[in-house]
Amino acid sequence: MATTVRAARRTFCTASAIEMNQRVKVDADGRISVAAGAETDIGTAARAAFAENEDVAVDLASLTGTAQFIADVPISVGDRVYGANGGEVGVTDTNAPIGIALRSAAAGKRVEVLRRQL
Repeated sequence: MATTVRAARRTFCTASAIEMNQRVKVDADGRISVAAGAETDIGTAARAAFAENEDVAVDLASLTGTAQFIADVPISVGDRVYGANGGEVGVTDTNAPIGIALRSAAAGKRVEVLRRQL
């Protein structure tokens, strides 16, 4: 039986530990793990998971509005933001496109991004 979700969040089981606001992807077994730079994410973890097989809500990439991410490098307002390794975001345009930064952030800090096609 197929299911559909018409909400901003969906809960998934984790394949490993995940930090809050890390970009995540769905693995072949249906669990989530941290997305690498060039991988397309399904959203960001709404809370931290400290181990494998924890249920974690994901703020889906399809949500309307802005999303919080972890900056891999310093990011300025208006920067085009792309995926970075470790489930973070950066400014390297050869990785998966994410959106436009609405706030500045230092490396390792949270940054607000408007998700959109670049």
